[in-house]
Formats: sequence, structure tokens, C-alpha cells
Amino acid sequence: MAKIEIQLDPEILERARRLAGARGCTVEDLLKEQLGQLERPAFSTVAETGNGGEDPFWGLFGDAPCLVDDLLEETMKARQQRRLRNSDV
Repeated sequence: MAKIEIQLDPEILERARRLAGARGCTVEDLLKEQLGQLERPAFSTVAETGNGGEDPFWGLFGDAPCLVDDLLEETMKARQQRRLRNSDV
């Protein structure tokens, strides 16, 4: 195992310690976990349950990626044209 030294702002280090404490792990374990998540694809049809099954939502669109693109396009158009919240004036 290699050992490295990194420099962090005090605020970042404190945030890392708080997050690690909340998860019941060390800062080293927290960094390992986050690096593992960065290596995964952003969107995966495989569920993150560890059982290798299909994700119930994204798996529905596995055979129709164009449908997802169309859905996103329509959603963005509607978002520009319609007020969704009172603060969206």
C-alpha cells in the first residue's frame, strides 16, 4: 500500500471529518468510497443493490435511448414555458 500526503483547506478537512464521523468511518475510508463512486458510470441500468438486477426505472428505457432524449427535451421545453413554483416568476 502506498502512502500519500495531501493538503486540504481547514474547512474541507473539517467537512471530511464530519462526513466520515456521520458514516462511522475514517476519512481514508470516505475517500476510498467516493473514488469508487467516481469510477462508476453516471447512469447505469444495473441496480446498486449488489444483486446485479435491473434498475426498475432506468432499465425500462434500456432498449429506447431515443425515448429518454425526447422525454428530456420535452421536459426542458415545458420548464421554460410553464411556471412550476410561485418563486419562478
